[in-house]
Amino acid sequence: MSKKQGEAYTIDKIDTDNITFSSPHMMGSNKSIFINYDTHVLKIKTPVLNVNFDINVSENNWGKKYEVTMELNPDKKKTKEFMDFLSTIDEQIVNNAAANSKEWFNKKTISNKYVKENYTPIVKQPSNSKYNPNFRVKLPAKDGIIATDVYDMEKKEITSVTEICRL
Repeated sequence: MSKKQGEAYTIDKIDTDNITFSSPHMMGSNKSIFINYDTHVLKIKTPVLNVNFDINVSENNWGKKYEVTMELNPDKKKTKEFMDFLSTIDEQIVNNAAANSKEWFNKKTISNKYVKENYTPIVKQPSNSKYNPNFRVKLPAKDGIIATDVYDMEKKEITSVTEICRL
């Protein structure tokens, strides 16, 4: 169990039929919709993944934001299962976006086809087939201290953004 933000689940413990979506929340001029599980924001334990890129640091009105891109090797069984799980989440997002078009987009109706054409999937496929797919996660952090559990290959907890940059 995560010490910092509540329970995180491995994908084998998640019944995707119990995933729900919050009402939109205004974040500045943008709407955010949270993916929930068991009445809390969904938190997922990933299988062991490689971080092959530098951490992306950007700044906004609320401070620094940190994002990490992780490689997904589909030749590894657990990683392939994780990719399939993320695809299921993508399908649910598309279906819910179309079903909640008025609340989410202020549009009377939009089709699943329209949503799919304008939706960016969680898993990004590389333009060059010699590379593996990847996905990006935001790391909640305050003053450079990570507010979620992150571990290195030796299962040592990483607590600062600086430590991730050294991996």
